[in-house]
Amino acid sequence: MLRLAGVGAAGAALGSCAAPAAAPDAGGESAPAVEQIPVIATTQMPVNIFDNSLERSMEQFPNIDLEVNANGWGEGGWDGYSDTVLTRIAGGEQIYVIMIAIEGLRLLTAKNILVALDDFLAADQPAKDILEGDVHVTLREMLQVDGKQYEYPFS
Repeated sequence: MLRLAGVGAAGAALGSCAAPAAAPDAGGESAPAVEQIPVIATTQMPVNIFDNSLERSMEQFPNIDLEVNANGWGEGGWDGYSDTVLTRIAGGEQIYVIMIAIEGLRLLTAKNILVALDDFLAADQPAKDILEGDVHVTLREMLQVDGKQYEYPFS
């Protein structure tokens, strides 16, 4: 079963905000430390299933401090999950990436808490190429609202 979610967007978002690793100078001194950029993601799935992906992300983007946490379902399906996410945000939590199925996409965009991925994709050509070249147009459009890309598929 194909899972459609914003976590796949983490690759696009992280790729666009990660600074390239600085190489040591000719004298052999190590490069200066790069400031850590916090990125908090939430999912309805058990967090440990992302262990391998998180390890690879940390290797590829050492300046990203990525935290993935589980979000409860609340009272019923995707509307309960969306309500729980909204409650967390209203309570002051910062959540940068939200894993949610297309059933919850319209619920969260209607509350104006999601940011379209178009600018991130414009800054990450490989992610944009995958979305446009490897993802069927029907699926890609299902993850859009008013012509703007809000989700990036993953499986």
